[in-house]
Amino acid sequence: MKKIKKIFLPISCLCSIYSKTVLKELILSIDSITTQEYIPNEIIIIVDGKITTEINIFLKFIQSENKNIKVFYLKENIGLGLALNYGLKKCKNNLIARFDTDDINLRNRLKIQYDLIKNESNISILGSSVIEFNSKNRTSILKTVPEDYKNISKTSNIRNPINHPTVIFKKDDILKVGAYKDFRFFEDYHLWLRCIKSNLIIKNISLPLVAMKREKYLYKRTGLHYVFYELAFLIYPYNNHL
Repeated sequence: MKKIKKIFLPISCLCSIYSKTVLKELILSIDSITTQEYIPNEIIIIVDGKITTEINIFLKFIQSENKNIKVFYLKENIGLGLALNYGLKKCKNNLIARFDTDDINLRNRLKIQYDLIKNESNISILGSSVIEFNSKNRTSILKTVPEDYKNISKTSNIRNPINHPTVIFKKDDILKVGAYKDFRFFEDYHLWLRCIKSNLIIKNISLPLVAMKREKYLYKRTGLHYVFYELAFLIYPYNNHL
């Protein structure tokens, strides 16, 4: 079998893991990035509080095998938004690609996004459609998103117009609007609203670049705890004219 020649892109891939991260899913997610032809020249992993011994061993192993993987540890769990903010400061590149550790990055994801954002230099944030799959019954659906800025802005009044794990953005622009805030379940949505208010150019592409596990979102959106956080989130944008 012919070995794939790696081409490094000036992109930092950023993720956060915590106590409920599943080792098998983490391995598949990292593998979906590092085994492609076009890969980032840096992968930043933020460990948000305690993790299992097995994941700790895996992190030490991949660091020893790949010098471009950097792991940073937080003593206490501070939540996804704040953990990502910590990670932003550790990224050496201005182009940052988000990824979740239970999703699969599809072929040439980074190359497609890198080429587009370089050709259209006014874009600050670039996302894509996703394939949502159900691992139990082995079914999948295409989850599309509005593509142009006008429709993204319009949709943002009703629902989140961007699939967060597909996003690549310019760090400088994200830091200017205050980066992520501590809104559990809604860290990304809140960020996009502030970006739209600041007139940052956002675009989505119709091609799915990530495969996401559908069950995790169905689970996350149920229960009284979710309703509580949703109400808190809705009040803040309303009061701040977002």
